[in-house]
Amino acid sequence: MRLNTERCWAGLYALGLIGLLVFAGWQLAWRQPIHTDLLALLPPEQKQSEIQAQAQQAIRQTLNRQIIMLTSAADPATALAAAQRQAQQWTASGLFERVDLQVSGDLTALRNELKYMDQAGLPARAREQLAHDPQAWFGQRAQRIMSPLGEQTLVPADQDWLGFASRVSDKLQSASAVHYDITSNTMQIEADNRIWYVMRAQLDATDRPGRDEKLLGLIEHTRQQADSEQVRVLMAGGAIYSAHGKAEGGRESTWMSLTGSGLTILFLLLMFRSPRILLLALPVTAGLLTGFAACIALLGSIHILTLIIGTSLVGLVVDFPLHWLSHATLDARWEAREAVRRVSRPFIISLSVTVTGYLFLLLTPLPILQQTAVFSAASLISTFLFTRLLLPALFRRWQPRPMPGLVPFLARLLAAIRHTGERILARPLLALLAVVVLGGGLYLSNWHDDIRNWVSTPEPLLQQAIQVGQLTGIEPTSQYFIVQANDEDGLLRTEQQLATRLDTLVTQGHLRSYNALSQWVNPPGEQAALKTTLATLSTRPADWAPLRALGVPDNAVQAELARRAQQPVLTIDQALRGPLAEPWRPLWLGQDEQGRPSSMVTLNGLDDPALLSSAVGTLPGVTLVDQRNHINALFAQTRLEAIILKLLSYLVGFLILYRVFTARAALRILLVPLSASVTVMSLSGLIGIPLNLFCIFGLLLVTAIGIDYAVYAYTPTLPPDEKMAGIVMTSMTTMITFGLLYFSSTPAVSTFGLSVVLGVLCNVIYTFWYMRIFLTNGNSSIQS
Repeated sequence: MRLNTERCWAGLYALGLIGLLVFAGWQLAWRQPIHTDLLALLPPEQKQSEIQAQAQQAIRQTLNRQIIMLTSAADPATALAAAQRQAQQWTASGLFERVDLQVSGDLTALRNELKYMDQAGLPARAREQLAHDPQAWFGQRAQRIMSPLGEQTLVPADQDWLGFASRVSDKLQSASAVHYDITSNTMQIEADNRIWYVMRAQLDATDRPGRDEKLLGLIEHTRQQADSEQVRVLMAGGAIYSAHGKAEGGRESTWMSLTGSGLTILFLLLMFRSPRILLLALPVTAGLLTGFAACIALLGSIHILTLIIGTSLVGLVVDFPLHWLSHATLDARWEAREAVRRVSRPFIISLSVTVTGYLFLLLTPLPILQQTAVFSAASLISTFLFTRLLLPALFRRWQPRPMPGLVPFLARLLAAIRHTGERILARPLLALLAVVVLGGGLYLSNWHDDIRNWVSTPEPLLQQAIQVGQLTGIEPTSQYFIVQANDEDGLLRTEQQLATRLDTLVTQGHLRSYNALSQWVNPPGEQAALKTTLATLSTRPADWAPLRALGVPDNAVQAELARRAQQPVLTIDQALRGPLAEPWRPLWLGQDEQGRPSSMVTLNGLDDPALLSSAVGTLPGVTLVDQRNHINALFAQTRLEAIILKLLSYLVGFLILYRVFTARAALRILLVPLSASVTVMSLSGLIGIPLNLFCIFGLLLVTAIGIDYAVYAYTPTLPPDEKMAGIVMTSMTTMITFGLLYFSSTPAVSTFGLSVVLGVLCNVIYTFWYMRIFLTNGNSSIQS
């Protein structure tokens, strides 16, 4: 009856695995469940207003979807031809929503927009001169019309006698180092005696499977083609970093998984000396597949960093089958089904405590902690079920070959740990020194998180981004302002006050530039004042005498002044409709929950964020957002929450162990992972490794592994030598796979791997010390 029940459960589990395989394949084929966007890992801001969330979303879209490419050559004609070819290829790729090299195919539309906006966007100095010294204004206008070089503007002089379109064109040109060239109808940069043609591409909003690979392939093709034509190209954009991060993460995940699996297999072949041991890849694969599918099913997606961490779980999920097989390294009479029944109880106990700890992490707001918890818990449960239900049948007639010399080695290892511990405790000064060193490490520990450690940007990409920023003048920072007021006039006037203070930082060289709506459209009150000035000028012909001297009819000037005096005042929405307004369009946030108009003021090339508060001071309606520091503060808060939840999981774990064993046994078991965690934190302080969220990830695994070792060592029904062999083998496989993470190019992942390796080593030492009485008593070939 038992056999039939086990077969039934085994069949159900096998069907479930097949279903998960189909589900995972369908997800990978029809949607993109693997994300690389770092911002997707950030904890949601509970106190964030709707407008702040909207501002962050606008910045996020710009970072993730936009690519800027600069093309140059010794001969400008060669560079232009190469840039045009690149624009055609990028457009034909189908990856982009738009690719802009030429400003617009419809010059008439641009001309009409410039004529539409020239009065509402007229610079402040021009308005002041018109109001207070109109004769000087018209004299300068006459000089510009008669200049031998002429004016490079879309609007001819006979349609712009007042020169408003010309002044707005000048404002557009001076907004950054990028300027419009009417001859080629392109945006250009002149630097170092070269002309750079500026192309901007924006990825479409659909995150289709394979898009990142196609994008990287297109970029590589563009570079190779440019090299063959002796053309220089520079590219920058969040989309490039995201695609590269995903590709690099995939490569790291693959080689770490393959290398870890290979080294683990080699170790197991040396220990068991049988190819049958390769079947352990089946429960490991089943566990990782279950973790992947569970993340997508429950959370909707999985991040590439979670996958990198998840692949390292090979060394952890293989613990169950290794504990089951451990006695086979010592006794040729080992039998599969009998062994699995003997170890099932400690398996279930340690699994219950571990999964409970992971479930507590679901209460944290950080997505990567939630994903890690789901992935790990599902992987461990699936591996246990595979080991319990399916693996014994695959080892039914297997004949073990005990490892010679293993028993004496384990005896010497246990004796060395025991004698070292007793020697320290027997000498008060040595024990005091150990406590002082441990306490000193905890005191020196640096609890710090920085999102920049979550990604590794290759030096060539970083250098290109710096060059693009220096050439274009576009070097966005993580600091920006949110401006709010009761109406649009108040909003734009507040922006002007803020701009006056930011101009001081620009003059001092601390800030390169900034972007504000008030640079593009004037407050409605100032637009109305300009209309009054123009109406007055239409009655004073003497003021436009310089134009009359050029032969411009009085009635033409008067008609234009009268027409402009009747033009309507433009709202912000109206001013942002055309293509020329695109650089300012993302700054407009609309109305907040109270109906107040809101906008952003973004910064470029800020050398010291600390200067913003003192330089800008306090302005009503202006809020400084320092996103990086804000994110790091959220990380610190989330880290504290994770630690508190982990301590609560210790309490729940104690209750579970108390119900199974006794209070004293529960404390002894929990003392192993707790001591290991404290030691890892102390070592991190001594060697200068910052304790961040990824270290917390590591300590979570250290806790799970320590409980596993301690419960296994405490189980009285298992022979001591079997328990020691299982702990040593599982620790070796775990340190192999997690040790590889130390070589990751991502600093946070490298720190995570190191913390786990140190924690596993400490777990072995503390298990052998605290549980030494259970590892030396009983029927065993190991003598104390």
